[in-house]
Amino acid sequence: RSELPPEIGVTAKIRLPPTQADAAAGKLGNEARTIPPPNAEERIHRLIDSGVDLITVHGRTRFENKVAVGAANWDAIRRCVEAARLYSGDKNFPIFANGGIESYNDV
Repeated sequence: RSELPPEIGVTAKIRLPPTQADAAAGKLGNEARTIPPPNAEERIHRLIDSGVDLITVHGRTRFENKVAVGAANWDAIRRCVEAARLYSGDKNFPIFANGGIESYNDV
């Protein structure tokens, strides 16, 4: 970010991190670690520290799909918004929610 002019925006998109249930079900496979992966709040903090201007949060883990799980996890997305706005000090820090839209009527 420090190498770019300020008029060039930097964005990032993340998925929700794996859950304890994902780990217990053996879904992490070769990614299983003794140190757990960063939670959503830690990911948001790291992105803000790196200088992103906007973050998109996909409301499911990579192990979930809309057919099996249904709606995106809007509570988790809300917590990401709160974390970003608190950590950045910007009550309007832009967060896009992603996931759970299959048709025009879902919008």
